[in-house]
Amino acid sequence: MAKGFYQSNGDVLTDACWGDWMEKDIMTMYGTYKNLKNDSYGVPMKEVEDAAITDIEAWYKNRDACGLPKMRDDGWNWCMENPYKCAFWAGAEDRILDNIGPLIGTSIDLWRLMMADDSCYTAGEQVGEVYRLTEDIGQIVSRVWGFDLTWEQSDNA
Repeated sequence: MAKGFYQSNGDVLTDACWGDWMEKDIMTMYGTYKNLKNDSYGVPMKEVEDAAITDIEAWYKNRDACGLPKMRDDGWNWCMENPYKCAFWAGAEDRILDNIGPLIGTSIDLWRLMMADDSCYTAGEQVGEVYRLTEDIGQIVSRVWGFDLTWEQSDNA
């Protein structure tokens, strides 16, 4: 979504964003959750504390790895500088006409995604579809809304 929204040709986020590092933490927290579900009185407090701390640490690490504060600040600052575009989508019709070529191309990609028979896709291929879907939606919203920052222009880069 960020790649499309910032109109970038390459990925703007690192592999650490929702990366493989999370799997171990998630499995640890899931184990504690299962233990609590089976016998909430039999789970030691230390195990629950450790799972809570793991969850909090994972949130902050992922928040930073994904650049969430940067994206939030970019959106807020852009909205403050462009209140009519932000709140009322002022000028959207002109932006649609100005970007008709890229918008049609992105819309065709969305159509192909929706029409594809992905019933036999692997999990990796399905993730690829979600990647394309969110990128396309980000591009369309960005172009029509008029959001014109690039990832590199951000104050927090």
